Amino acid sequence: MIILSEQRGTLHPETKSLRTQARALIEKDSDNSLAAHWCIILATYPIFVDVSRIIGKLSEFEKEFTLQQLKQKIFDEWGERATLFHSIDKIIATMKAIGALKAEKPGRYTIVKHEVRDDKVNALLASAGMTVEDKGNFTLQDLREMGYMFPFQYQIEREMLMMNDTFTITNIAGEMIVSLTASL
Repeated sequence: MIILSEQRGTLHPETKSLRTQARALIEKDSDNSLAAHWCIILATYPIFVDVSRIIGKLSEFEKEFTLQQLKQKIFDEWGERATLFHSIDKIIATMKAIGALKAEKPGRYTIVKHEVRDDKVNALLASAGMTVEDKGNFTLQDLREMGYMFPFQYQIEREMLMMNDTFTITNIAGEMIVSLTASL
């Protein structure tokens, strides 16, 4: 588990917490490995977040997308940097290798969906999404529509959030608001 091993440098407390949760899920059941690693990669690499988010958005409209579409959208956001040409190719290769994407034809991809039934995995996905977004407060709908979690069919339910001490639930103007519980 290379991704879950400690990296040099200082990790944000939220990332350390995600690593701890991810390790526990993998130790419990190795079938949780894809979701656990996905969350850690998202929390560690901003370009992975943007590539994943764009793939998620592209997949809302069509079953398959092209590498050219993806690269154009990334270049629109990040600029046409030489390092991005190689980074995007490596990210796509990684997504194919871990089973998140399938190449239909050269340069054309479809998403491979993975159903999540374990509430602890759903909680990790929500926690990772909240860490990546770093905006503090989320509605239930925000948590259910995280585009960068595109390979997962997951369920974020009110009861699961309320039973998990990772999350703090409040009510603002009649709407349920979720935030990450502060670490002491």
